[in-house]
Amino acid sequence: MKKLYLFGIFLLIFLITFTSAKKQEEFLVTKIIDGDTIKLENGQTIRLICVNTPEKGELGFEEATNYLKSTILNKKIKLKKDISEKDKYDRLLRYIYLNNTLINELIARKGYGTASPFEPDTKFCAKIFKSEQKAKKEKIGIWKKLTTSQFICTMNTYNCNDFTNQSEAQRVFDYCGGTSNDIHKLDRNKDGIVCESMS
Repeated sequence: MKKLYLFGIFLLIFLITFTSAKKQEEFLVTKIIDGDTIKLENGQTIRLICVNTPEKGELGFEEATNYLKSTILNKKIKLKKDISEKDKYDRLLRYIYLNNTLINELIARKGYGTASPFEPDTKFCAKIFKSEQKAKKEKIGIWKKLTTSQFICTMNTYNCNDFTNQSEAQRVFDYCGGTSNDIHKLDRNKDGIVCESMS
């Protein structure tokens, strides 16, 4: 009887601890900085892993930022770490979930960002890349705005320093055919990521 009583006590402690830990996994989003960076109620800044959205002043910036606002602002999300804790800007690197939906992937699927893998944090990058490809095929989000009149894809025209940031260079590279048509020689090591020194 005593053993049964002790077992019940241990079980109760475990359930209380488990429930508390589960609650601690959820964080309230209080600010959207841009399409791939957010702020939590505890003051931490989160950079979403494996997805890159247009920067301020770029085509699609407002749309990507507003989409993230409408999706997660003032809502509780769950965070999932890959390998790295933070980036060079002291932002936490995380996958974020809202009701079990991977928001990093959803951004790419809706056409508001591109897949942007950086080692060693690549666990779900292939999944995000597939979603990006579907958005490109459907010509939604940033992909519907890209036209041949905006980017030259028939001759070697651009260098990395012609772009304001890596995201812009990546979109031109992807639009012109990616690794199968790197006419601008932007992907030096042929890994599908261009102008990496700008990241």
